Amino acid sequence: MLKNKLILEAHENYQKRSYRNRYYIGSTTGKVELSIPLVKGKNKSQNIKDVLISYETDWQRQHLKTIQSCYGNSAFYNFYKDELIELFRHKIVKLWDWNIRTQSWIADQFNIAFNFEETLEYKKECPSEVTDFRNRMKVSGSDLKDMPSYYQVHSNAKSFIRNLSALDLLFHLGPEALHYLNKLTLNLEN
Repeated sequence: MLKNKLILEAHENYQKRSYRNRYYIGSTTGKVELSIPLVKGKNKSQNIKDVLISYETDWQRQHLKTIQSCYGNSAFYNFYKDELIELFRHKIVKLWDWNIRTQSWIADQFNIAFNFEETLEYKKECPSEVTDFRNRMKVSGSDLKDMPSYYQVHSNAKSFIRNLSALDLLFHLGPEALHYLNKLTLNLEN
């Protein structure tokens, strides 16, 4: 069973090229990166809770259109699509708030009861009883090579696409996604 306490780093500076404002989905051509545009400025030296989302483009509609194109034929897309559309309907001002909202939604879909807590201050080192995933949030350092494969509608039999958004798992495995995550967690702990 997955542990149910998650401590989110609320006082780090925004990190470029990280999963804080991007995610990958699978398509017939491989990975597709979807990025949430940010208001330009000094994001790199800004506290993560102060980074603003830009709405100069209709990125929400584009993301939904791309997700539908990639997953419209998957086994569970129609089951989750209405709630996903509702999630994207709101114009959330801050990236932090968007991430909390989407993480909570995903946890709900997987039936995982997380208690999200925020750090009170930034600490370079975590206590030994805490597993620190902050550096795994970088796009370049988060490749999970030992992921068990599952059927993906957009891949052929020999080309499982790893390291995609939880949406890929949700749309393909539906209620079985939690079982997959438990299995993956056991693999990571060993």
